[in-house]
Amino acid sequence: RFTWNSTHHFANRRIRDPYVRWCERRTPSVSGGAVYSIMPCFYHFDVNNRIYEVDGVRQSSPYYEKHFTKIIVIEETDKEFVCQYGRTINKRSMLYKIDNSTRKKVFTEQEKEDDVYVNSKAHKLAELVRKSDANTLREIERLLSAK
Repeated sequence: RFTWNSTHHFANRRIRDPYVRWCERRTPSVSGGAVYSIMPCFYHFDVNNRIYEVDGVRQSSPYYEKHFTKIIVIEETDKEFVCQYGRTINKRSMLYKIDNSTRKKVFTEQEKEDDVYVNSKAHKLAELVRKSDANTLREIERLLSAK
């Protein structure tokens, strides 16, 4: 009897949690047409990727979420993911090797969303906490210490 678990690959090998989210990609087939392949989704934070306007809305500072660029994974080996332009991601360290000396942390889609959320909400929440009365602060302390 087989029960499906999203953390297990179809070949019954355990997949570490960062690899659970997958992207579907269309690749050309040798015989013509296209083949769908499933590869993990990764992103890296590119400080030089600055977007100031989205959907006609312009702001003075860049949109934080737009600093993340998607990494196209072409194939997977035992030790690394082979990416576009001959770059690789080491499976153990989860570092994106751009050239011989430059390595960047990679983010899964969930890690990217969490980082964007923290970056966009932390200062607003800190300001609300700073302006809170004593009873509200006690409630916040109770919530945070319960974890």
